Amino acid sequence: MTAVLHKGTEQLPQLSHGVSSTDFVQAAAPAAADLAQAAAMDGRTLDVGAVLTILWGIGMIAVLFLAFWKNLRFSRRVRRGAVPVEADCPLPVYLSEGLSSPCLLGLFRPAIFLCDQALDSQEHLEMVLHHELSHWRAGDRFWAVLRLICCAIHWFNPLVWIAALACVQ
Repeated sequence: MTAVLHKGTEQLPQLSHGVSSTDFVQAAAPAAADLAQAAAMDGRTLDVGAVLTILWGIGMIAVLFLAFWKNLRFSRRVRRGAVPVEADCPLPVYLSEGLSSPCLLGLFRPAIFLCDQALDSQEHLEMVLHHELSHWRAGDRFWAVLRLICCAIHWFNPLVWIAALACVQ
């Protein structure tokens, strides 16, 4: 299909069934205008940036909600039935049933929760308390919150999750 020029005007090629390209363009123009008008939907257009921002916000809220829910469940499970332990420690110390390892728990009122094995000997108890106090002095609970915020903001980035897991282990 080649265009032939006649006296300064362009001759459009013929399409199948004897319809010229000019006829096709003239017939398609109102349909294209109708599509543009339908897409505009009374002045509202689909903004990809807004959709992505909404999806990002939903993902961030979901990550924060899931983390809050899991931490609340863990805290309730550990604190339920916890028995105070007399120890030379600046933080409250408790013995908790069903805990697999000792942990420092609580952001604003931290306490140390021990498992049964931590009470095997006085020397072992002192080592466990020193270890958990080192987490408290280093501010690890605040770093954990910062790590969670980074994961929530960048929930879509697998490298952030890999880095967060590397910090925990």
